[in-house]
Amino acid sequence: MSDGGPAYKIVDLVAACAAAFSTGIGVDVFAPAVRNAREYFGLRGKVAIFDFIATGGLEDYRYKDTRPLELEGGNKGRPVDAYYFYSGPTLHGYLAFFKAISGIWIIKSFKENKEGDQRNLALYDEIRKLTDGK
Repeated sequence: MSDGGPAYKIVDLVAACAAAFSTGIGVDVFAPAVRNAREYFGLRGKVAIFDFIATGGLEDYRYKDTRPLELEGGNKGRPVDAYYFYSGPTLHGYLAFFKAISGIWIIKSFKENKEGDQRNLALYDEIRKLTDGK
């Protein structure tokens, strides 16, 4: 799958999470994502994840890439969008999601971003240019 940008509008996921917070339908979360959300962000259960996403918890989100879903089943090959996000000054997260053939949004991953604080990379590049003369 070529990475010509996101396959979905993240604002559509945010809106679906807002609706799912009150109705419980339209969005689902894979079990490992629920566990990681609890461990890294203190979010207890799917409804807490929906609320977090719907109320601005994905601060300064940045698109990472889109890849095909590798899991077996009817959704195999569906595009999965991945984003980095921040929550407050110290929590750096990773979110991956897709829209199932059924039309339901699926949160595949919701975990700590172990690739470091992406906000600092631009500043680091500028400092490196100044110090290296490049």
